[in-house]
Amino acid sequence: MRRARDACGLLLGITQPQVAVLGNQKSGTTAVAALLAEHLAVPATLDVPDLWGEDFRRLRSGETNFRVFATRHPEHFATGVLKEPNLTFLYPRLRATFPRSKVVFVVRDARANIRSILSRLGLPGDADDLTDEQRAAVPEGWRPVVDPSALGTSTGTYIETLARRWNAAVDVYMQHAEDMTLLRYEDFVADKTGSIAGLAHTLGLPSRRGIGGSVDRQFQPAGSRAPYERFFGGRNLTRIIEMCGPNAGRLGYDLRDDARARA
Repeated sequence: MRRARDACGLLLGITQPQVAVLGNQKSGTTAVAALLAEHLAVPATLDVPDLWGEDFRRLRSGETNFRVFATRHPEHFATGVLKEPNLTFLYPRLRATFPRSKVVFVVRDARANIRSILSRLGLPGDADDLTDEQRAAVPEGWRPVVDPSALGTSTGTYIETLARRWNAAVDVYMQHAEDMTLLRYEDFVADKTGSIAGLAHTLGLPSRRGIGGSVDRQFQPAGSRAPYERFFGGRNLTRIIEMCGPNAGRLGYDLRDDARARA
């Protein structure tokens, strides 16, 4: 009965997530969404597996209607805080379906973000490109992340594909900045409690619960912290800086900063 009620509410536009947390994969969205939901004392959706793989492609192409998709999966969308990185690349549909939802965009230094994705997938950062065997070993739900056709970007090496994906996520924010609240992952890590409290205040949402006991929880597997030069090698690191540098600068990052390169 609850599922039917939630599905009906989603279909009619009555039920809407309070907050949608967007950003590229491995940019810190899970930790931000989980702690924000705890602070607001509301339920959270931290992943929508039904949005991975072919379902994502069908939604991107318009073959599947987003509102209908949400009503088929009310357990994911009838929630207080909704986090799913793939929704970043479906933003116009998300906004049209949930116009009252507040949106947070989490961004992370492109070098750290790409390193974290590769570390999560057990892939090297300094190869010329991935082998067929390495691509085949990527879990199915993650394959669109390393496939340029998923977002319709130009073909290139795997590093270029991930750099273009980072840019595509940032472009979504830049095009819709008036609709979103930006949170830099590095600022969040520096003061998690203050960042979450400040975020709730900016969103105009009530602070109901302290999160001091949860800020050190590991929400995702820890990634590599190897220095960027060592992880990527000079060629791949230079390519990331060339491709992501302009957008990074607009968000206050200096990808040529050696001090940050050691973080």
